[in-house]
Amino acid sequence: MATIVELKNVKKEDILRDPAQFSEQFFSNGILGFRGLNLGRWDFVEVIWALGFNDAPPHFYDNPGEATPEEPYDHSIQPNCLRMDEDFKPRFESMWNGVGTGGEVPEAGDFYYPGIDEPTRQTFMFWYMDDLQKEHLLRVKSINMHTYTAPPTTGGLGFVDMAQAYLDLPDKWKEGLQEARKLEKQVVWLPEGQLQHPHLVFQDHWFLGHKILMTQGFNSDCEPPFHWDMATVGSFTEEEIQEVNVWTFNYQCDPRNQQWWDWEQGDLLVYDAQQLAVAWSAGFGLGELVFDSLHYNGGYEEDLRGHAPSTGHDPREDFALDPPYEVKPYVVPEGHEYHG
Repeated sequence: MATIVELKNVKKEDILRDPAQFSEQFFSNGILGFRGLNLGRWDFVEVIWALGFNDAPPHFYDNPGEATPEEPYDHSIQPNCLRMDEDFKPRFESMWNGVGTGGEVPEAGDFYYPGIDEPTRQTFMFWYMDDLQKEHLLRVKSINMHTYTAPPTTGGLGFVDMAQAYLDLPDKWKEGLQEARKLEKQVVWLPEGQLQHPHLVFQDHWFLGHKILMTQGFNSDCEPPFHWDMATVGSFTEEEIQEVNVWTFNYQCDPRNQQWWDWEQGDLLVYDAQQLAVAWSAGFGLGELVFDSLHYNGGYEEDLRGHAPSTGHDPREDFALDPPYEVKPYVVPEGHEYHG
């Protein structure tokens, strides 16, 4: 099961000196959190490149002051795998305009979902998986929290292990939906003209090979984040497929399946974006949480905007996992039948 590893008193130089030891910890655990690393933007680019999780080498980036006549930087083709100064402003504006929240930004606190005995955190952004609509799925996401002035524990980043979710699926779904795909169709949250790529719902991990339930849950009163291709689900009916959606929704909402990273100023977080569903907890305001992020999808051109795929080192060449990564089977807590 993916587990947050919290690393303290690590410096940039430590990572650059021996990136393989940190890459190995990443592949063994799925989430690395560096406390108070306080990287500048270009240090962030360099560190993630050293770890092997950056689609473009550092010299591809717009870095004023470092260009030379021999190798000038083209400012018009900044790789979009680097996203700068993210602060959720569009999300705040949609909430202020009453989209989905009645004009109110959710406040910090506990929230009880029907049928779940324990409270979970109120979310600012509900559980989702990054970039599931794209042909080339996101593999690793890195976040450099350069500004954090929010109340403690607000804006926390939550994780649910969707490889573990696959293991916990009832056998009838696990066995009967191996060929199930998402429907290539426009969905409400995608820009006009952008379609959901018809991915298999059960995906193999890009490096470790185990199965992942690559979807986000929704119930009957939610706008679907995707549609199932009913021609690929065998004898299952739409009502039965909706049961899978609700099961996934409940699984992600259950605090027993969640882990949370509570930010501090200067933290760096690197996580397995293919395997993990994420959510952001409520309670922070616009401008109180601002970060840069790097999105690694294996060097495909769609994320490099005209650049050739990355020629950086492959972290798989630096080490061998011993013991190999293992996802442990879920044990249903006594008195609960929730996970089937």
